[in-house]
Amino acid sequence: MGKLDIIVKTLEDKQAYDIKVIDLENKSSVADYFVLATGNSINQNKALLEYIEENLKKRRI
Repeated sequence: MGKLDIIVKTLEDKQAYDIKVIDLENKSSVADYFVLATGNSINQNKALLEYIEENLKKRRI
């Protein structure tokens, strides 16, 4: 599972909605993708970020 898949799966598992992935490959030197998601509150949004960071660290990405 790649980094993008892990991020999207984590967002889905933690009940984010309106998840959108914008492909920036060959358009940006900074990022390959831009991921947008909506949470129900500021606290949920912060938690979503923490869950993503934890999942990526577990996989050493």
